[in-house]
Amino acid sequence: MTNKSKAWPLAGRIAYRFLFAYLILFFFPFPRGLVNPYWLGGMFEPLWTKFVPWFSRTFLHLQVTPISNGSGDTTYDYLKSYVCC
Repeated sequence: MTNKSKAWPLAGRIAYRFLFAYLILFFFPFPRGLVNPYWLGGMFEPLWTKFVPWFSRTFLHLQVTPISNGSGDTTYDYLKSYVCC
């Protein structure tokens, strides 16, 4: 008995790679509070507090302060989720 596997079509390979990369980037910067242990969720926060204001100044011409009130309803939090995901 021979087990010959078919090669994936080009569109299938591209879609699989895009989906894999999207899911990795979506889940990589763990949202604070959704990951145990808690320190793992905040590990990237110093990076975000520098990157999000730079991104908003450079590309969107907005002045954003990296203050999060915990509700996720600030410009900083919106941009963080936009840039991240």
